[in-house]
Amino acid sequence: RWGDAEQALSEGERRGHVEPTVARRMRAVLLTAKAKRIESSDPDTAARLAEKASEASPGFGPAAELAGRLLAEQRKHRRAAEILEEAWRHAPHPALARTYGALRRSDTKAKRAERLRHLASLNPDHRESRLLLAETALEQSNRAAAQTALSALTAQPPVSARVCALAARAAQLNEDEAGARRWMARAAHAPGEADWADIDEAGR
Repeated sequence: RWGDAEQALSEGERRGHVEPTVARRMRAVLLTAKAKRIESSDPDTAARLAEKASEASPGFGPAAELAGRLLAEQRKHRRAAEILEEAWRHAPHPALARTYGALRRSDTKAKRAERLRHLASLNPDHRESRLLLAETALEQSNRAAAQTALSALTAQPPVSARVCALAARAAQLNEDEAGARRWMARAAHAPGEADWADIDEAGR
């Protein structure tokens, strides 16, 4: 009953029972859930709801990812890109990068790589941006760029399984099979990445 929940939230916000920042995030969650439910049956309405959700809370990644994907399917690529870029500025996540990279399926690999580097530049100091640069460089077999991006990631413990796997790919690119095996062995015992969560740390 997402509609009833949204109505209750609006009433709580009007009465001052819910802080405005919390209310915006809650509204984004409710609108995204509502959009997900009708994504297959009514994609146009779902896209509008997801766009509204991303506007309510630009840092709520699930809304931006859904809006970007649905708007791209409607060939509204510019608006989709704007939403995904704003979300990346607030809170980068690999799902945002995947959707952003796939906005225009007719793009060449070089054009896609250029777009992803631009996305990373919007939040250059974030760990996820460095990971994106490393992945993009490896896909282009750019050893120097991959090494530059990975050096900062491997120097900051704990090194995740995802970083280890990328380091193994970089070693293979440098024809260092022994190094690649060491990194893959390390990946087996390394911690995973933070999961995608639809609630904040306070459980709201």
